[in-house]
Amino acid sequence: MSNLRYTEEFKIHAINQVTEKKLPVADVVVRLGVSTLASMLG
Repeated sequence: MSNLRYTEEFKIHAINQVTEKKLPVADVVVRLGVSTLASMLG
């Protein structure tokens, strides 16, 4: 497992893409280059 940490701003941006822009989670994950959204939030 990676020790990569994401900033609070990055996390908010990712979540807003899903909740406000209604983009599919899978698309957001690919766009942002994270393996899974869950790992980013952990």
